[in-house]
Amino acid sequence: MPFLDETQLNKHIKEQSFARLYCIYGGESYLKKHYVKTLAAAAVAEGFEGFNLHRFDAGSEKKQDALAALLASALEACQAVPVMSRYTCTIVKDFP
Repeated sequence: MPFLDETQLNKHIKEQSFARLYCIYGGESYLKKHYVKTLAAAAVAEGFEGFNLHRFDAGSEKKQDALAALLASALEACQAVPVMSRYTCTIVKDFP
């Protein structure tokens, strides 16, 4: 279910009824970081971030082979079963 405004995103976070995928983009880097952090904190049980929160940043990778391996790891993390939590969260950043 696509949506375009912060009100709907805040409603998802407040009600903890998360979509399977969020694409957060725009010109305001502070707001992007804020909502990624807020979503991750709401979705992942405190104390289980090591098991249920996965971050991938392709910003420093320029080689195609390295990007392919990073994407494969991110896809594997997306299929992980949550540990002692209702959700797992995978954050991917700066993929071309």
